[in-house]
Amino acid sequence: MMKRTTAEALGCPVAAALILCLCLSGCSSTPKKPPEAVARKNEAADTAKLGDEAMAKGMTDDAIGMYALSVEENRAVDNLDGEAEALLALGEALRVSGDLTGARSAFTQAASISRTSRSLVITAKAGASLAELSLDEGNPGEAKTESEAAAADLASAAKPKNAAETNRADLVKARLSHIGGVLLKTEGDLEGALAALKEAAAIDARLSEYSRLAADHYMMASVHSKRNEYKPALEEAALALENDKKAENPGGIAQDLIAVGIISSKMGDPERAYGYYRRAFETARAAGLPELKAKALERLVETAHALGLAGDEASWTKELEAARKD
Repeated sequence: MMKRTTAEALGCPVAAALILCLCLSGCSSTPKKPPEAVARKNEAADTAKLGDEAMAKGMTDDAIGMYALSVEENRAVDNLDGEAEALLALGEALRVSGDLTGARSAFTQAASISRTSRSLVITAKAGASLAELSLDEGNPGEAKTESEAAAADLASAAKPKNAAETNRADLVKARLSHIGGVLLKTEGDLEGALAALKEAAAIDARLSEYSRLAADHYMMASVHSKRNEYKPALEEAALALENDKKAENPGGIAQDLIAVGIISSKMGDPERAYGYYRRAFETARAAGLPELKAKALERLVETAHALGLAGDEASWTKELEAARKD
C-alpha cells in the first residue's frame, strides 16, 4: 500500500473530528461555554486523544489526521506547549507510517517551539524522538549527539512542581536510558548496555509504560543473545511479550514471538520455535502487518525445512511468495 502525505491523510479524519466537535457543541445539556481559548485547547486535547485511540488500533492514517488537526487547534490560540506535544505525537505517527522525513520535521518543530516556551522537558522529549529516529535511519553518531543534547535539556529543566511533572520528566529519562543502551550495544559495551536498559525498565515499570517496558526487555534479550546467553535472553523476550500483550500492541507482539522463536531455535528446540513463528504469522496477518507477516513466513519456511515437514514448507513458501507480491 502506498504511503500518503500528511496533507492527503487529513481529509477523512479531519472531517470526522469536525463532525464530532459539532455534535458535542450542539448537545442541549452542554454547560456554559468556557472562554474561546480554553475551549479550543480542550478541543485540541480531545482531538489528540482520538489520535491516540486510532494509533492503538493501528489506524495510522487516521491518527495522523487527528494529530495534525490538534496542532492547528493549538496554534489557533497560541498554545505553544500543546502545539509542541501534538507535533511530537504527529511525528511518532509519521514515523510509524514510514514517513521519516515528515517525522523529523515534526520533531524539529516541536523542539523549537518548546524551547521558545522554555518547556525544556518537552524539548528533551523532542530530542529523544529525534535520536530514536536517527537510530531508525541507521545513524548512531547523530543519535548520540541528539540524545546528549536532550539529556542536557532535561538537566536544565525547571524542578518539577508535582508528581505529574516528575513522572513526565522520568519518562524522558527512561527513553534516554533506553537510547543509551542501544548505542552502547552498537559500540560493543554489552555490560553498559544492560545497565542502561535496566535503568529504563525500572522507570517504565513503575509508571506502567507497558509498550516502552516491552521495548526495554526486547533489547535486553538482544544483548543477552549477542553474548550467547540464551536462557536470560529467552526470559527477557518472554517479558517483552508479556508487556506488549498488556499494551495490546500487535506489532510488538509479533516481533516478540519471532524473537522467542529465534532464541528457542538457537537453544536447539526448533519444534518450539516453529510454534512461535506460526503464532507470529497469525498475529501479523490478523493485524494487517505485511512486513512482520513476511518475516514470520521466512522463519516458517526455514524451520519447516529443518524439521523435514515438506508439505508445510511448500505451503509456507506459497504464502511467502504471495506476501511478497502484496
